[in-house]
Amino acid sequence: KTAVWLHNVHALWGDSKTGEEKQLNQLSSGIERLKQISIFKNIKDYDQALQDLFSVMSVVRYPASAHIINEGEQGSDMYILNKGRIRIEKKTLQNEPYTVVVLRDDMNIFFGEQALMDSDQRSATVVAETECECFVIKKSDFELFGNKNPLIGLNITREIAKIISQRLRKANSDIIKIEEHTSELQSRQYLVC
Repeated sequence: KTAVWLHNVHALWGDSKTGEEKQLNQLSSGIERLKQISIFKNIKDYDQALQDLFSVMSVVRYPASAHIINEGEQGSDMYILNKGRIRIEKKTLQNEPYTVVVLRDDMNIFFGEQALMDSDQRSATVVAETECECFVIKKSDFELFGNKNPLIGLNITREIAKIISQRLRKANSDIIKIEEHTSELQSRQYLVC
């Protein structure tokens, strides 16, 4: 990856007054961003919980065209897009990439959340369309955070589970529609013969 790891949030800019001001500004803006993210909706009114969560994240910048996540690779990080625009890509059966969707920071998006559950292979590629800044949380840090803050960790995990469940329902529905369409096409072909 061609990312630039700016810092771990809890080890920011040193002891100078200017560094402390930057740290407070980063912390404040980070908490405000987390409040906008749907998986944190149940804790958005708890600044200390958000501050504790933000403290285990890293801030990473990616140049335009950088691959943030690659389909098929193992992954253990979740990303919150703080600044920039990304493109989600999938591979066709011919191994060609196609764009599924383009997302912007003002859409309050996150991606890679399944990695906090299972660290399995990535299901899509995420490409920075512009220079991007992401808040990144590693699975191991999320698990430690959840162990120290079980109710907060449970709330976040439930929200992730809801998202995964919704995707599974949609995938099941899509499979049924494809099967129905395939059966209809086969019936028409049979009638033509």
